[in-house]
This record gives sequence, structure tokens and C-alpha cells, in this order.
Amino acid sequence: MLLPARQRGWIKVRYGWIKVSGGWIKVRYGWIKMSCGWIKVRYGWIKVSCGWIKVRYGWIKMSCGWIKMSCGWIKVRYGWIKVSCGWIKVRYGWIKVSCEWIKVRYGWIKMSCGWIKVRYGWIKMSCGWIKVRYGWIKVSCGWIKVRYGWIKVSCGWIKVRYGWIKVSCGWIKVRYGWIKMSCGWIKVRYGWIKMSCGWIKVRYGWIKMSCGWIKAMYGWIKVSCGWIKVRYGWIKVSCGWIKVRYGWIKMSCGWIKVRYGWIKMSCGWIKAMYGWIKVSCGWIKVRYGWIKVSCGWIKVRYGWIKVSCGWIKVRYGWIKVSCGWIKVRYGWIKVSCGWIKVRYGWIKVSCGWIKVRYGWIKMCCGWIKVRYGWIKMSCGWIKVRYGWIKMSCGWIKVRHGWIKMSCGWIKVRYGWIKMSCGSIKVWYGWIISELWMDKG
Repeated sequence: MLLPARQRGWIKVRYGWIKVSGGWIKVRYGWIKMSCGWIKVRYGWIKVSCGWIKVRYGWIKMSCGWIKMSCGWIKVRYGWIKVSCGWIKVRYGWIKVSCEWIKVRYGWIKMSCGWIKVRYGWIKMSCGWIKVRYGWIKVSCGWIKVRYGWIKVSCGWIKVRYGWIKVSCGWIKVRYGWIKMSCGWIKVRYGWIKMSCGWIKVRYGWIKMSCGWIKAMYGWIKVSCGWIKVRYGWIKVSCGWIKVRYGWIKMSCGWIKVRYGWIKMSCGWIKAMYGWIKVSCGWIKVRYGWIKVSCGWIKVRYGWIKVSCGWIKVRYGWIKVSCGWIKVRYGWIKVSCGWIKVRYGWIKVSCGWIKVRYGWIKMCCGWIKVRYGWIKMSCGWIKVRYGWIKMSCGWIKVRHGWIKMSCGWIKVRYGWIKMSCGSIKVWYGWIISELWMDKG
């Protein structure tokens, strides 16, 4: 391998020469000296007298397997760096250890006091364990900066995200504000918040109560005076102030919150979104429901509108007037003469059905498919694209296939043209006919 090449001198491998007679080896983009000194590693294996060196994605082996320096062992890439003492510049800075192993990237850092997982794991110190991400942080005392602020605890465990936070006392910054309590458990997201007293910031505002449970999201809030649904529902209290989202609602008198809750006025209750609006004349559902007035029911969006003359569906449905039904979008339009489908379907008139897009067009003479399919008329079927065209004389394939007529088969592209006289290769090949075959 390299020893015979070293005797011959220069060897052309690929993209350059390898010279082995005089100590230096030119691999690619530089030299590798094997007798002593520096080694340039890239694109393959380098064999020296003391052992093998894997250039990329592996190990460099010298006298006993590793690259050994005066103070310890070093793994070049995708592994560990071990030194007994001193500083090592790995990447983007220096790493200093007194003993044990340090994994530079995507792994563990072990020190004399314990193990520290740099990313996606745990950090252990002399005072306890610290989970950097997706877990718990435990310390003996002091401040810890987790994310978006500081957390101060005297003792206990703190789950940073997607769980519970338990402390004995003090302030805890969970997300977008502080949560203060004397004792107990607090579920930050997708659950309940329980405390004995104080203020609790649920989301975009504060909720104050004397005692009880509070469900932060997708549920109800229970206080001593009654129940409170924070989002997508009703708010029921006896009196006082409640901040639902983006503002305050005072339900005893005076103030009205327009969004994400109920509006109470002297005439009655009004639910601004995802519910009903009640006025003196009746109930009105603003969105995702019905609007009821004195003349009847009206559905504003995603439903029907009912007036004295009939029903009208504004969007995603039908519109009914005195003459019939009309579907505005994503459906049919019905008038006195028949049905008409405007988009993504059929259009029906008195003469028959017509499909406008992504389907068939049916008229009195037959069916016609406009795009991605067949066109059917009285004479037969015709496929416009990606298929065959069928007429009274036979089948014809327009693209990516054969054309069949009464005389035989004909392949238009990427293949052969076959007729009654023989085969002919049109593209990237030979032309074969009966005359050529007789000569051959």
C-alpha cells in the first residue's frame, strides 16, 4: 500500500500527488508529514510507521490509539477531549478543566463535582441538580435565570415549562409576569391554579380572588362568589372586576368588554364572540351561530341567515330567497330555473349540469371534463391531459404514452412510434422499419 509507494516516489491518486519518499505526503490541499511534527488530515486514511490515522469522521491513531499530548488524550472530532490540566480552545472560546472529561458539543461535561449536561439534559453541581431545559431546577439557595427573567427560591423544586411550580415562599416569574403566593401549588398552563390568597396573573392580566381554584385556560374559574369561564364561554360573578383578556369587564354597572366574554347592559346580556347577544328584542349570535331579531333568526357567518322571506346563508352554505335557494361560495346556487354550482363543483342550469373546475362539465349533449380528466361529448370520450383521447375512430393518448387509432398504435414521446408498417424509434435511439429490417 503506502510502503511500496514510498519507494517509488510520487503517486498520482486523484486530484493531486502523494509523495512518500521524503517524509511529506501531499494528499489534497496541503501536505502531511508522518515522520514527526504536524499531520494534515482530510479525505481518507493516512498510514504512518507508528499506526493508522483516520482523516475524517473517526479517530487518529498514533503510538497507542489516540493523539496523546503532554497532559492527556484528545479525540479530534465527534467525541471527548480529555486533558489533565490547562486550557483548550475547542470552538468559540476556551474550556478549562482540572480533571475528568469534557464533551465539547452535543453531549456531557463532567467535572470533579459531578456531571453537567450542556444541552437537552441535566446539570449537576455540588449543591444539587439543575435541568436546563424541559425539566426541574433544584438549588440550595439564590437566584436562577431560567428564561425571560429570574426565579428565586429558598428550597424545593421548580418545573420551568409544562408543569407545576412549587416553592415555599417568594416570587416566581413564570411567563409574562409574576406569580406571588405564600404556599401551595401553581399549574402554569393547561390546568388549574390553586393558592390561599394573593394575586395570580393568568394571561395578559390579573385575576384576584380570596380563595378557591382557578382554571387558567380552556375551562372555568371558580371563586367564592361563583364560576368564571376565562375563554370561549361565560363569565359569572356577583360583582367586582374581572380581566378576561385585553381589558377589564365591570359587570355591576358602567363598563363593557367587547371581546372574549359577555357584555352586560341594562337591557340584558351580550356575548361578543363565540356566543349569543341578547337585547330587548331577543337574542343575537354574533359569530359562529345565529342572530335572532324580532322578524326571525339571522346567522351572520358560517351558517344561515333567516329573514321573513326565508333563509339566507351568507358564507359556506346556501342563500334562500323567495325564488329559491342560492349558495354563494363552495356550493350550489339555486334559482328558479335550476341549480348552479359556482366553485369547486357543478353548475346546473335548465339545460343540464356544468362543472366549472376540477371536474366535469355536463350539458345537454353530454359530459365534458375541463381539466385533469376526460371530455365526454356525444361522439365519445376525450381525455385532455395526462391520458387518452377517445373518439369514434378509437383511442388517442396525447402525452406520456401511445396514440391509438384505427390504423394501429403510435407513441408520441419518450419511446417508439408503432404503425401498421412496423416500429419506429423517434427519440434517443434507432429508427426501425420493415425496409431497414430487410436490409439488416
